Amino acid sequence: MMRRMLPLAALLMIVGCMRHRPPGQVSPSNQVALTATPQAIDSLWEHALLQFRGGDWTKAATGFERLILEFAPGDARGPKSHFFLGECRFAEREHLQATREFRKVSDETPNDPLAPEALLRAGDAYADLWRRPELDPTYGQTALATYQELLSRYPGTPAAARGEAKIALLNER
Repeated sequence: MMRRMLPLAALLMIVGCMRHRPPGQVSPSNQVALTATPQAIDSLWEHALLQFRGGDWTKAATGFERLILEFAPGDARGPKSHFFLGECRFAEREHLQATREFRKVSDETPNDPLAPEALLRAGDAYADLWRRPELDPTYGQTALATYQELLSRYPGTPAAARGEAKIALLNER
């Protein structure tokens, strides 16, 4: 009987100790559940932008991921965070993750000023994945389709003009 109760007692002691954590201390299991104050969000935004401008892609990406969770719906920085996170992923050569973030901007906020640029960058990420056209044309075809979508959704924009040039380059390959 005593052997059965020992593991239960140990478990209860561990759980009890976790409940009495000092107020400012965060455990890894509840870190995401915390909601930051508007001042903390502004500070995190500035810090993530500094990391991004400094080329520290990993730290910037971590900041933008956190911000995406913290922003209130409709915050204008939400699409920007997805865009910057996409740029971080692109710089880290994580192209598929980059395309997901870029597509979130163009698909979830199509009227955002960054939407055409985001769609262009999604095409760029697919084009960069197209290493050997003779072996597998899938990424090249996806890049072309993405650039074509850019031209049809956002005609006359500077991003569309650059997309046309990229279509020509891909067709040459």
